[in-house]
Amino acid sequence: MPQPLLSPRNDIVFKLLFGDARHTEPLTGFLKAALDLPPEDLLDLLDIVLVDPHLNDIKSKQGILDIKAKTGTGKMVDIEIQLTEQPQMRERIVFYLSRMVAEQVSCGDSYRKIMRSICILITNYAQIPENNCYHNRYRLHDPRTGSEFTDLVEVNTLELLIMKRFT
Repeated sequence: MPQPLLSPRNDIVFKLLFGDARHTEPLTGFLKAALDLPPEDLLDLLDIVLVDPHLNDIKSKQGILDIKAKTGTGKMVDIEIQLTEQPQMRERIVFYLSRMVAEQVSCGDSYRKIMRSICILITNYAQIPENNCYHNRYRLHDPRTGSEFTDLVEVNTLELLIMKRFT
């Protein structure tokens, strides 16, 4: 009798599947599918490397990312999977993203060193209940004019629901 497959939604299986530094093809394929990247950025994923998931700075609140990767040109990517609804998840993602930006520069460095930081939050629940989209993409922009302030930070949410509640 065949054994049931382990679910990739399981935190440990997820990290084994996408967090293997020797085999980055699954991670690269996932990022190509999940992110709306221009063709020139797709090549950047070929040089992706996994980096220490600990957010640096022992003096403040610690953050340990599920998967943290750096592309060939220095873009930072955090992938989080969350199966059960957590209070303040949005705030936590903003914290992680802010720390990923801040750790790119040190005292005396130019702010030009800051590369794009992207967080992908995969949930097994409706993280964004105010719409019926399974994939949401957020950046900094003026809601009145739609003009983008910067593309240096981006949050993507992917909801792994069989059916979202339609109201």
